[in-house]
Amino acid sequence: MAPFIGAGLTFGGEDLVTAYYTSGNSQTVTTGGLLDLRMGLEYRLNGQPIAIQGVVAYHVDNATATNGDLRFARIPVELIAMYDLGSQWRVGVGMRKATGAKITASGSATSAGFGSSTEFKSNLGFLVTAEYMVTPQVGLQARYVNESYTIQFPSSQPKVDGSHFGLFGLFYFR
Repeated sequence: MAPFIGAGLTFGGEDLVTAYYTSGNSQTVTTGGLLDLRMGLEYRLNGQPIAIQGVVAYHVDNATATNGDLRFARIPVELIAMYDLGSQWRVGVGMRKATGAKITASGSATSAGFGSSTEFKSNLGFLVTAEYMVTPQVGLQARYVNESYTIQFPSSQPKVDGSHFGLFGLFYFR
C-alpha cells in the first residue's frame, strides 16, 4: 500500500451564484470548481499492471470579500482502478460520491438566494483519468468527472450538473 497526496484545479459545472463587487468585478461560484485537495491509498495487484486507489478529498469553490463570502464545499470519496500503459502512462476509471455538499454564505452574501447554508445531495458520479508519471513518485493527472447534485430542501428542485474537468499533481510515498 502506498499513500499519496495531491492537489488540482477543476473547471466546469453549473453556476450556483455570482458575487458582485463594488469595484464592478464579479466572481461566480460553480458546482464543478475550483480547488481539490486530496489524499489516498494505492494498492498494486501483485505482478499485474493494475492498481486500486481509495481517495478522500476536499473540493471547494468560493468568492470572498471584506463584507462576506460564498463557498460551495464537498468531501468526495472515490474508488479508482488504474491500468499501466507502460512505464510512465496509465489510465483509470472510477466512482465518486461527494459527501457533505453545501453552499454557505456569510455577511452580505446571505442575500444571494441560498440563505446562510443550503445542503445538496450528490448522486453517484463516474470519472475517467489519465496520468503521466514524471518520476515513480510524481504524477501529473488530467481527469473528467460526471456528477450531479440536488438541493435537499425543497426536495422538488431539479438536478444541478456538477461535471467538471481537472488538472492535478500527485505525490506517491513509495
